[in-house]
Amino acid sequence: MVRDRRANENPLAHLQGVTITETDDRREWTDEELRAVVEAARSGITKLGMTGEQRAMLYLSAFYTGLRAKELASLTPSHFELSANPATVTIEKADEKSRRGKSLPLHPDFAAMIQSWMSGKPTDQLLWRGAWARHRYGNKMVQFDQENAGVKYRTNEGRADFHALRHTFLSRLGRSGASTRIMMDLGRHTTPQMTMRYTHANLYDLAGAIEAVPGVSLEDQRNVLMATGTDDELSSGPNRLTNSLTKKGAEQCHSVPKSVVGGIGSGIGPTSMKKPKTLENTGVSTNCLQAERGGFSARHASAYSRLRQLMRQ
Repeated sequence: MVRDRRANENPLAHLQGVTITETDDRREWTDEELRAVVEAARSGITKLGMTGEQRAMLYLSAFYTGLRAKELASLTPSHFELSANPATVTIEKADEKSRRGKSLPLHPDFAAMIQSWMSGKPTDQLLWRGAWARHRYGNKMVQFDQENAGVKYRTNEGRADFHALRHTFLSRLGRSGASTRIMMDLGRHTTPQMTMRYTHANLYDLAGAIEAVPGVSLEDQRNVLMATGTDDELSSGPNRLTNSLTKKGAEQCHSVPKSVVGGIGSGIGPTSMKKPKTLENTGVSTNCLQAERGGFSARHASAYSRLRQLMRQ
């Protein structure tokens, strides 16, 4: 108002901001959990004014569409275009959080499922009537059916409440290879940061990402060594390379006087590859010294030195 010259001063200027830390410990639903809860709901009693079959279809709708509770509570059969290709569901501006409205494509399996379930229902009748979304009864229904299904509401990974079905939708969408732009559109988010808050990665996702990283081909190493005339040193794998280099280093050191090796300080070792000054005028190589001293150094330091030479070439 001050900027638009509708007020001379800001009456709230003296107030200090408050930092609010929001902790979202929701987790992704597993396929087994969803199946168990849906079956428990279908065979269960009426709860909070909703039959078991209605609750089961409500959970499946949230899982397959990622719609929020208020958006689901606004749906009637007239919001669905199941004969279109692809089948869609439309959220009205007044019922969407961002007040923009959106037509969303439906998964083919869910389109067939919801079409069968809505058969015979009045086109203008709410699919899930009542004030359950406004009073946030979705979580109470979920916990009731989870208990009957033997599914834990909260684990070490977090809680699987009603809104976590939306998290599950976006997590599975990202796992399918969808781009961030597509995930933002389907989740109806304005920033990619918000979309990323809704996605979860499990151990198998992390392992898959690691496995997808290109490795080093042994054949490529062989080609490099063939060009330098040392390809035989890879004939038995990495251990063969190390042992071969160590053996050659030891053979070159048979004629080195013990007094020379014994007078060298501790500057050479597994953690230091610097050549001591006492070696500069003796002609003794680092590999030679490592072979004389044996143990860890002879097995590894000489191979390290040779590989560095090959990398420079």
